[in-house]
Amino acid sequence: MNGMKILVVIPNYGMSSETLKEREKMLKSMTSMNTEFNVVCIDRGPETIEGYYDEVLAGPAILNKLKGADKIYDAVIIYCFSDPAVEAAREMLDIPVIGPGEASIYIAAMLGHKFSLITALEELIPKDVERVYKMGFGHRLASVRAVNIPVADIRKDLTKTVEKIMEVAKKAVEEDGAQVIILACLGFAGLGYEIQKRLGVPVVDPAVVAVKMAELMVDMKVTHSRKFYLRPRKKVRVDK
Repeated sequence: MNGMKILVVIPNYGMSSETLKEREKMLKSMTSMNTEFNVVCIDRGPETIEGYYDEVLAGPAILNKLKGADKIYDAVIIYCFSDPAVEAAREMLDIPVIGPGEASIYIAAMLGHKFSLITALEELIPKDVERVYKMGFGHRLASVRAVNIPVADIRKDLTKTVEKIMEVAKKAVEEDGAQVIILACLGFAGLGYEIQKRLGVPVVDPAVVAVKMAELMVDMKVTHSRKFYLRPRKKVRVDK
């Protein structure tokens, strides 16, 4: 399909134009199609998403960025493994809205029976475990392990980050029985192929999955069902 346009919203505040251009270039390298990406960040909210508070704080700013997106773009990617505001955005828009975390867990379940998530921080582990169980894949989860690098620091030294991912992913495979690894942070984007080659098991990169899933849905001419994702009702606001 030619001329596809995808809006990518990063739910982090304060990203430089240079960083956004780098993300755009990286995403473009993940597709062989004639796909255009417009990568933006939120105008206010948290610097990074590292918990439920950050997700809720970022939500209104994400939705604000999406106003009228279905008049310009073919699909939207909310660029965070936690998928903040994805369900709300699906109610709001008439185009596919991709949550990289959700899509990656579904893909991993197709690649092996047991999978492990590699996340950024130790304190995120319970949240990630709960997420997998809520999706109905708890019996397929081998483990969640953390590299213990704050999200804002992940790309400062990618060599160090890759080595740390390798260290914990190897334990997930050898000690926890993982047959598939999910890189459970979009800060790890673009590192999947190298880790997969060294580790010897499938490694799911949510950035790649999100791009391919968006292109697939647009190419198939499908979007989210209005039997589930109902349009928001217009309501009268009454102030006291």
